[in-house]
Amino acid sequence: MADETNPAPLHVHDGTVRPDWIDGSGHMYAAYYVVAFGEANDAVLDMLGLGDRYREQTRSAPFLLEMHTTYLREMRDGAGFKVTFQLLQYDQRRLRYFLYMHHADDGHLVATVETAIIHVDLATRKSSDLPDSVLAKLGDIHESHKDLAFPPQAGRGISLS
Repeated sequence: MADETNPAPLHVHDGTVRPDWIDGSGHMYAAYYVVAFGEANDAVLDMLGLGDRYREQTRSAPFLLEMHTTYLREMRDGAGFKVTFQLLQYDQRRLRYFLYMHHADDGHLVATVETAIIHVDLATRKSSDLPDSVLAKLGDIHESHKDLAFPPQAGRGISLS
């Protein structure tokens, strides 16, 4: 269940489709969905305490392991969007989460991305345990997200069937 501390899913980012993000078909070029989700990912890491400041202070950082994007509806120049976050799984070193991009005006789901990251010690370039403070935040978020429906796009591969 959601609570006031961790509403589910968590709103993490707002953005607007920029003119230079438009392709020859008149809609948002696929690569810029990844850029927009990258900005949302930075917001997630900041929220968890794993952003740039953390990296500079600890010489540790999250590394991207895998990302799977689905494109559901087109976005046009100037359209606003909102991105929300759902934690799917985590352990001592890794987390898997899902981001939803909704059109800001009518709320329809535009795109999704499933992401897996691992915590890395930058000195050794090997995985390392997440700090206790981050694990505690993940535990709180997981508790508020445990009853959310599992996203239908999560965990699937590419298929034409």
